[in-house]
Amino acid sequence: MNNLNDPVDISEDVTPGEGLAPPKVDERGKKKEDDTRQVLAYGILAVLGLLYLLMLLAVVFKALTADDMVRVAGALSGFQTLAAAVAGFYFARGKHL
Repeated sequence: MNNLNDPVDISEDVTPGEGLAPPKVDERGKKKEDDTRQVLAYGILAVLGLLYLLMLLAVVFKALTADDMVRVAGALSGFQTLAAAVAGFYFARGKHL
């Protein structure tokens, strides 16, 4: 193993030495990554659905006026954009079921 102070000759023609190359992802790591994506996708969509349900209930029980509802919906637009991006990236892969 080289000393950290030694100069290292790195070019496109040189294959990285052992320990320098990124580790290959095995099937177990791939499954864990897919599970994490699934939890994030469903979690973000559930939170967004809950926020809109709470907004609807607030309107039904007259805690919010129609003008307030429009303002709250506008405030949720950033989170809705995040949820749309997550849903697009996760569900477009076709491995969600």
